[in-house]
Formats: sequence, C-alpha cells, structure tokens
Amino acid sequence: MRPILLVLLACAFFAGTNLVARWVSETQAANPIHPLQITFGRYVAGFLLMAPLLATRFADVRSRVPHLYLLRSGGGVASATCIFIGVAYLPLVDVTAISYASPFFALVLAAVFLRERVRGSRWAAVGLGFAGALLITRPTPETFQAMALVPFAAAFFMGIEVTALRYIAQRDSTGTAMVWTNAVGLLISACFMPFVWSDPTWEQAGLIFLIGLITVSGQVLMVAAMAEGEASLLAPLFYSTLVYASLYGWLAFAEVPAPWSWAGIGLIMVSGIWLARSNRAVAA
Repeated sequence: MRPILLVLLACAFFAGTNLVARWVSETQAANPIHPLQITFGRYVAGFLLMAPLLATRFADVRSRVPHLYLLRSGGGVASATCIFIGVAYLPLVDVTAISYASPFFALVLAAVFLRERVRGSRWAAVGLGFAGALLITRPTPETFQAMALVPFAAAFFMGIEVTALRYIAQRDSTGTAMVWTNAVGLLISACFMPFVWSDPTWEQAGLIFLIGLITVSGQVLMVAAMAEGEASLLAPLFYSTLVYASLYGWLAFAEVPAPWSWAGIGLIMVSGIWLARSNRAVAA
C-alpha cells in the first residue's frame, strides 16, 4: 500500500509543477520572463536541493557515463521549456496529456538507436496512446491549434530523456543520477541566460524556485516508491497525473476538458495500463 500512496503523491507533485508554471505565466503581462529562464530557475533549485547528496553515500561526484547526461539533461531542458510554453496557452490537462505521448517516441528511439526488438503488443499500446494525444489536439483545419505542437515537442524530448536514462540507470546510482541531471541541466540552461535574462520579481522568483522544489520532491517520492514496489504494477498509477491536472485546471482556472479531450485522456490511460501489463508479461 505504501508504494501506491507514494506514486499517487508523486504524481500530484508532477501535475503541480505545471500548475505553478501556469501561475508564472499569469505574471507575464507585468514582467515578462522567458520560458528558458523558468527552466534555468527550476534547475538551480533542483541542483541546490540535490547537491547535499554528494556528502552522503547516496551520490558520487563522479559518473560512469557523464556524456549521457548531455542527452538526458538536454532533453529535460528542452521538454521542460516546451511544457512551460504550452501551459501558458493551453489547458493544463491537455498539455499534460499530450506530453504522455513520450512512450511512443522513446520506443521509436530505442528501436532505431538501441536496436531493441519491440513486440507488436508494445507498438500497439504506444500507438493507442499516441492516437489519444492526436484526439486531444484534433488536427483538422477547423480545430487544430499550432500551439498544440509544443507539447508534442515536449513528448519527443522526454522520449530522448527516457532513452538516455535507461543506460544511466544501469551504471549510476539514483542519487548520482539526480545530482548529475540537475547539474548538467543547470549548465545547459545557463548557456541561454545571457540572451533571454530579465530580472524576475520576488513573486516570480519564489514561484520558479517552487517549481524546482516540487519537481525534485516528486522525483524523490517516485524513487522511494520504485524501491519498494514492482515497477510494472506501479506504472499505470503514473496516469493519475492526468486526473490531478484536470482537477488543478478546474479549481485554479475553471478549465473543463472538452469531450474530445476526455476521450483522448482515456485512450492514453488505457495505453499506459496495456504497456505496463505487456512489460510485466515479458519480465515473467
């Protein structure tokens, strides 16, 4: 029961990240802040919170695969920035749901670059989830919004991040991976700051730091859950993030998902459960 509660709490935190990012977007009229600056602040907070692990046995200052963090953190910087752009223009639950198309891109990348053999059932599962994301955006001339491409870009970059993580997880400890991910993400995002920086207000600085705090807290809770429970059983619970996103959007911004969005969310959740069951069957 404890791992289930930890996953559900972690997902509430992850959905909360997008909620706070939306609050930052609400302050843009008075003092514009570039989305890359929000990402930079998120990694500053993440690194400050994770760096103390280097003084413990849970993290090492050296990584066995430092080059892979360019892919993982680079994908993380790009996906976070796309999410922060998306939530400023689209409903929270739609952005969150579309970003869950990332397993499709991760599967394609694993098949092409890692030469993994992928069973037909897994292709079908992620294809169903991708169809759900398309259903939310309804890419027809009458209904399509160009901004919907931004969460799809986030999903693609998340796919890169997940693909790199699969290699990293086999070689570095979780603590080392979290420190390095935030450190490299901080360095990558810092490269853009001379071109996009503007002084944030105290409110904006606080909200941006809160994004980092919530993100890291969710990651810690998820790691704790995975350490105690079976991944294939807990994976379907990740989709509770969509429920939280719809609840937050309704409570904070009176956003009510359209029927097409609910249908797409349903397909994405079914896809995730199917994929988890498929993985469990392979492991058995």
